[in-house]
Amino acid sequence: MSQTSTTDRDAAIVSDYRSGKTYRQIADALGISHQRVAQIVKQSGQVAATDSSQARRAERDARARTRTEEFVAQYGDAVRALAAAGEPRAEVEARIHALLPHEPAAFVKAAVAACGHVFDVRVQEFAFSRSVIASAVWYAIAVDRGLDEDPVAALTELDLDETAELAAALSLLGIPATKVASILTLASNARTQAETPTDVSMTKARYDDLRTVVLTDLGLTSGQGATPWPPTSQTVTKRLGEGRWSTAMTSIGVQHGDRGRPPGLILFEENDYTDALADFLAETTTTNVPATYAGYEAFVEREARAGRRRPSGPSVRLFYGSWNSAKRATGATGPARRPRAAGLGTASAAIHLHRAQLELDSFLIDLQAVRPRDAGDLLERYIQSKCIREFEVSRRQWLRAMIGLDTQAVARRVDEGKGDIPKDVFHELRQTGDAGAITDMYIDRISSPPNGDVRSTDGWLVVDSQAELDALSDELVLRFELLRAARNIFVHESEESLGKLAAAIDRLAEVDDRFTVRRTLTRTLLIDWLAAERGRRIRILAQTVPAVWQSKLNAETMQLTSTTPEPTTPETTTNR
Repeated sequence: MSQTSTTDRDAAIVSDYRSGKTYRQIADALGISHQRVAQIVKQSGQVAATDSSQARRAERDARARTRTEEFVAQYGDAVRALAAAGEPRAEVEARIHALLPHEPAAFVKAAVAACGHVFDVRVQEFAFSRSVIASAVWYAIAVDRGLDEDPVAALTELDLDETAELAAALSLLGIPATKVASILTLASNARTQAETPTDVSMTKARYDDLRTVVLTDLGLTSGQGATPWPPTSQTVTKRLGEGRWSTAMTSIGVQHGDRGRPPGLILFEENDYTDALADFLAETTTTNVPATYAGYEAFVEREARAGRRRPSGPSVRLFYGSWNSAKRATGATGPARRPRAAGLGTASAAIHLHRAQLELDSFLIDLQAVRPRDAGDLLERYIQSKCIREFEVSRRQWLRAMIGLDTQAVARRVDEGKGDIPKDVFHELRQTGDAGAITDMYIDRISSPPNGDVRSTDGWLVVDSQAELDALSDELVLRFELLRAARNIFVHESEESLGKLAAAIDRLAEVDDRFTVRRTLTRTLLIDWLAAERGRRIRILAQTVPAVWQSKLNAETMQLTSTTPEPTTPETTTNR
């Protein structure tokens, strides 16, 4: 190469770097090493790394603006129409994720915001359940009193459903698991103090001051369109106290002003509590889902949206002493259960898809920022907790809800024969017709090798719904099985679990040679193998769970369509 051509090349290299191109991009275009490109740029002394970085940032910002403008042009009117109809921001974002699963959550949030601040603040108040809001008050009390964490005391008091709900809400906000555990412990410790003669109180002004402290500690901000935790005192007042702070505090067992004020019976009579519990238990019987505290909170939310006031979950627990006592008291002395109103409840695959996508986006962001030597710990936590375990729990809930959407499901499935249903479960289904007999173990077995895979439901869904699940590709199913086998290694490494992992890897490697392993598998090798090349393999595998939920959302849509009764025509309507 002549001196002139070399000079021209070097000048072009410097110009490209100044425009924002990386060393790697320039090197690949010219067929030289990126180290040589860096050397040429440094020798020229004409452009600093910060200048190139700023140019790249400006280019990314420009692309982001263009993508946002395209989104607003295409979806803006629909977003504004949904907001005008009362849909909360979170549900609109979940709809968009269902239609555009490839778009990161951060982009969807920013794009929806670009459509204008059109969401009703009163609707946004439903971003957190009542139990999550109540936990914010208890945590504020713990901070106010400077309580030390007492995990032993918390262990005996924690309500699993409420704990899981609060943990999920905090995790979605990006709060680290260790901090989530601290919040859960302290909130529980504060509740324990409220059950002693010690006066536990909280004024609205003091809560606002403590909320600012907590937000700063958690690294969260409070602004228009944002829903950080803890929620505002206005939200606490409206959601827990029907507009009165003192009532909100009393409803969860916190005193305000009048010491010794008796719990409960402030807004509701005794029969309001028994009626609410009886209606909720009747609903869970009809839908074949567990009668959990979190489920009751969701029931109260639905009733509130329909204009019917029900005692809150914390109020019920305070009135009866505990959630289990409430269920026992209602079962023994409550009124006869009324039939469940048509149309209540859905299988909610859109919510599970939205959460899975948020978890994936958060994981990928952390993976990009973490040091290579720490990537293994990050991916292990993601696979073990945020990926597979969350999926397994949500999948059981979803299938039970899907069965509840079809009133003919049990009769149809019993007519088809026992199949993989355990003998005792099949007998109870045939005798009672109650899908509540379906166990977690049965659901897990039908969707796991060798009995089935993530597409399998053992005939519980209508044909069109099952067809949507069956449309999942074999390769995607193999990726999911590898993830599940990896999770089992992280939970319990044994010869059996290592053998199943090796088999899962071999099956996937037959269709994708990027997953070939030629060394003896160990837990350490698995982590290094998944994290290699900036996590290329785990990035591919991690896309699997949102893809599975997308297929379940499609199946849910078909189930709702196939099992909705035909409307009664005027000619066949009987006047009453």
